[in-house]
Amino acid sequence: MTTLQQIELTCPVCETRFRSQAVVATNSFGGKRTDFHERAAGTQPLPYLVHCCARCGYAGSEKDFTDEAEITPTVREHVWNELAPSLHRSLQWHRTHGTHGTHGAQTPAHGSPATPGTPRAGGLLGGLLGGSGSGSGRSGETANSANAGNSASNSASNSANASNSAASVPGASSSTSSSSAVAPMVAVPGSEKYEAAAKVAEWAGAEPRQVADLLLRAAWCCVDEGDVEAERYFRRKAAWAFEQALSAYDGVAREERAVLTYLVGELWRRAGDGKAARQWFEQVPHELTDAGSQQWVLDAARQQKDCPREWFG
Repeated sequence: MTTLQQIELTCPVCETRFRSQAVVATNSFGGKRTDFHERAAGTQPLPYLVHCCARCGYAGSEKDFTDEAEITPTVREHVWNELAPSLHRSLQWHRTHGTHGTHGAQTPAHGSPATPGTPRAGGLLGGLLGGSGSGSGRSGETANSANAGNSASNSASNSANASNSAASVPGASSSTSSSSAVAPMVAVPGSEKYEAAAKVAEWAGAEPRQVADLLLRAAWCCVDEGDVEAERYFRRKAAWAFEQALSAYDGVAREERAVLTYLVGELWRRAGDGKAARQWFEQVPHELTDAGSQQWVLDAARQQKDCPREWFG
């Protein structure tokens, strides 16, 4: 079973202290889908591996709320201008409708839909929330320092205006400084938390693969939330981000390209684009580096191209 515990975090953007739930222990007894979505028996842990500030909407893994987190003026400005209003709209929506709603125009928290043995993925999808962590993606913030400097002069005034509007979010105070009060937990769907974390990672200059990993987890959360439209939306977004990673010279380690190429094909298949899925599945043999150890990737690509299954094993 999955065991959770209540924790207290401090937001590095607005310094609000708030409560959240974190995973203490879980299991993989529920099997693994062919997009590497590993299921637990009982409570699914995925929504509790990422946290969202109850005031400004900043989101990330637990270590993104520690002293390790480095917040540039650019990131701070984006959080106040985009995530804080989005969190407020989301909470209003869920209070009114008592549901996660549908991605797109009907759910204000999400953006508009974009336009154009059991094998293990190893380190490929260990992702931001495990060893490498979304915090590591913030090393790219140095590259954004010039832009950050240009926006710094606007950040203070924008943050002040955003602070006033964010005060209506439950648990918010009128001050940006920390206080002895701890904001209560807010019920934000896992998909929305991962979407916010992906935006933060992108603003911080994270690699496309790290952003894609968070978007993929958002899609997985949508499965449990019963939101088919949002699931397809995030699968498309994740596929595009993984494609961008594969197109970069050093975006993906050579020995992992076959698995990631297969995954892109599976994401497009599940998003309903059979043509794109077939093209990516057919590319898998050209990305193999060790025919023996990677035979399962080739077999999975052929299986999903010709007679797709829902689960591995």
